[in-house]
Amino acid sequence: MKLRRAGADDRDRLLAWRNRPEIVALGSSQRTVRPDEHDAWYARVSQDPRTRLYIVESDAGDPIGQVRFDPHGSGEAIVSIYLIAGHTGRGEGTRALSEATQRAASELGARRVWAVIRDTNVASQTSFARAGYARCSAQEPQPADLACADHLVYRWEAP
Repeated sequence: MKLRRAGADDRDRLLAWRNRPEIVALGSSQRTVRPDEHDAWYARVSQDPRTRLYIVESDAGDPIGQVRFDPHGSGEAIVSIYLIAGHTGRGEGTRALSEATQRAASELGARRVWAVIRDTNVASQTSFARAGYARCSAQEPQPADLACADHLVYRWEAP
């Protein structure tokens, strides 16, 4: 497994992945994205120096998912990750998340990374925990804009 920065030729692939039913079901909005929405988003993300969008590739070099870090205040980011069907449940997501977090910390200076995970997505919760993220309790300080009734917040802190 390896990570590479997303390029222009990944735009359509990312839209197709994003609109797969299994990805929509686990997403925060739980809706498909229109091509014009995606094109505007991709142009913005591709040009934002504070955002990192990585493509996860299998050992054979096939694209199998994405990891994205969006800015969230000074020295903080929000992470989003998914792998396509056939590449989940084997530790690839945990390895990608762990490596991508280290790269984002180095490249962006992120000292803290937040993740918002559906409370029903046990596989993702497990993967984040294995990658060094800690689940935040209701008593811990966390960004108010991340709170959602059916989601859990996880946090990674730079050593």
